[in-house]
Amino acid sequence: MREKTRYRYRFSYLTKGNRVFLRTKYFYFLRGTLSSHVHFYKGWVDAAREHGLPINMVTVLPDSVYAEQIDLVEKFSRYDYFHILRYKKTETKQRLINLFFGWYLLLHKKVIVQLKKQDINQFDTLKKIFKDRLKCIIELEGDAEAEKEYLVQHAYKEKFYDQTIRSMDKGIARLPQTLKKADHIFVLSDFFKETLCGRYPELSLREKISTLSTGVDCGRNYYSPRLRTCARRELNIETKFAMTFIGNVFYSWQNISRTIEIFSLIKRTVAENAYLILLVPDNDHSIAQEFLNKYDVKAGDYLLKQVDYDQIAYYLNAADIGFLLRSKHTMNQAASPGKFGDYTACGLPVIMTEKISDFSDMISQTEFCAVLDDMDDDDEVIRKIKPFLMHDDTRRQELSQWAVKHVSIQSRINIYIQTLKSL
Repeated sequence: MREKTRYRYRFSYLTKGNRVFLRTKYFYFLRGTLSSHVHFYKGWVDAAREHGLPINMVTVLPDSVYAEQIDLVEKFSRYDYFHILRYKKTETKQRLINLFFGWYLLLHKKVIVQLKKQDINQFDTLKKIFKDRLKCIIELEGDAEAEKEYLVQHAYKEKFYDQTIRSMDKGIARLPQTLKKADHIFVLSDFFKETLCGRYPELSLREKISTLSTGVDCGRNYYSPRLRTCARRELNIETKFAMTFIGNVFYSWQNISRTIEIFSLIKRTVAENAYLILLVPDNDHSIAQEFLNKYDVKAGDYLLKQVDYDQIAYYLNAADIGFLLRSKHTMNQAASPGKFGDYTACGLPVIMTEKISDFSDMISQTEFCAVLDDMDDDDEVIRKIKPFLMHDDTRRQELSQWAVKHVSIQSRINIYIQTLKSL
């Protein structure tokens, strides 16, 4: 009862013309699930908080998802800056969003909300009421038009992506209005920034777009000779040349087919002891298994499993090289795959293709990775992978240090914080 009275008094005080507000409040408003990519979002929030920006995280879950993900709810609820809201009916979601953010707008001189796969239209009412005191940032992970084009051309099977493409079409249709409403926009590459500016010249986007490629938390992902030795012993791969792929394989741009085909090629030609570690979500195991069967990969030559992100470093330390293969398509210049940072932070050399965001050009200036001109050229694949067949501990440590300097969240956090504070 006392708690209610206190909040009622503060609400009254702020609405009587007493313009005494608390400092700017910052929120990272993520998608309505805790099962995917939360570690990436939280990495940025944690780094910002460590550098003095008191940003909070918030998500809104329907009761069904809340119950299904209760273990994750309990895990993330331990952080006092992580707000997990729940609602029973779809029609109450908007009311909950208005109440939550509206309360903070009443108390603070300004509220900055970064939207991650959340619809900016949910803030229309609050924008009308609080105007410039509410700033919305949107974050675009890739070029939906180019991604749609790629999936249409490279479907696993006929009609495999029909539902996905219908959903993409809706997002593509909404994008111009979303870009117009946004107070600022984060994209993952300079190429994508230029694409948007050229595609929507009437929106004058250049000044409100910032490039911020995917960063890795090097406090969680790192190289450790001791961890490598332990992991390889426990996995019984001490004498193996371990090749790995992490992430989903639902989208054909992940090239899981060619990944497994190259593994088979390497095992047949230059490394009979090759072993494949596929860290793939359970929902995608059937896709991966189909290609394992297609290329006749024996059961004892691979590991296919889902692991929590907290376990990724264990497997990447154990591995000898990671796969990051992309076709020559503009969608890959707009994207910024998180696995590149995960691999390199763990000192893991990467066999990868050209034109993947800015990563390919950055790493090609070093001798840490095998960058392919043509991933379908077997001779080139074999030639460029040979230098990595023998473990080099010094190279692993130097690559991990390179990642800290070039692709870590910590190396980019000041740009992120400055952008939020400028609004």
